Amino acid sequence: MILQRGGHRERGRAAFSRPLRVALAAAAIGALSFFATFAAAAAHRALAAASPEPAELIVVLGGEFGNNPCRVDTDYRMIRGLEISARMPDATVVVSETVAPFPDLVRANTAVLAHLNGLPQPDKLLVEPRAVSTFENVRFTVDLLGERPEGRVILVTDPVHMLRARALWRYFVGDWPDYALARARGKPISRARLTYHLREAAAWWLNLGKVAAWEALALAGVDNATRGGMIR
Repeated sequence: MILQRGGHRERGRAAFSRPLRVALAAAAIGALSFFATFAAAAAHRALAAASPEPAELIVVLGGEFGNNPCRVDTDYRMIRGLEISARMPDATVVVSETVAPFPDLVRANTAVLAHLNGLPQPDKLLVEPRAVSTFENVRFTVDLLGERPEGRVILVTDPVHMLRARALWRYFVGDWPDYALARARGKPISRARLTYHLREAAAWWLNLGKVAAWEALALAGVDNATRGGMIR
């Protein structure tokens, strides 16, 4: 009887330890993902060119319109895009931002930012207003251009977001783009910046899931339009 009770206790401990191990493993993966975003941002800062090589295409990835932190992100990125395009007047500038159905608002905001910062407006400005995620920023930008971009491409976003944006561009287009870094929200050690890194770590896993689902649906014979409606 005593041995039987002891066996029950051992099984109880084992049953309790399994979910605990899973929880600890998940926490460890989450922590590694969080700190990896700092490493990726630091690497992009260290390797960024002070003055990017001339390019045929400049793609500015905006944040969510109307969401204040993302609104600030978008303005920082657009200002950086204007700085780059001022040195490359022949380049096409694409702004991908979630302001549908108001692309004229993007053009107006671009004009205001150019005026306030003493920068010229791009001669060739295209607006992609449908995207609601980085996944769609890249996919819809390629759709807007109508073909695989030729020549040098410069992606403009902040250091925290840059690696994921470049990885998705590589996935959809096939080439790693050059990049120009915009200012990131918040001070280096601030609640806003730490929250941003945490959000970015989660976004990496979310986007890995999106890519896996995109590939699985392609293997199942689902067309791009249908997949696009299912995966945002």
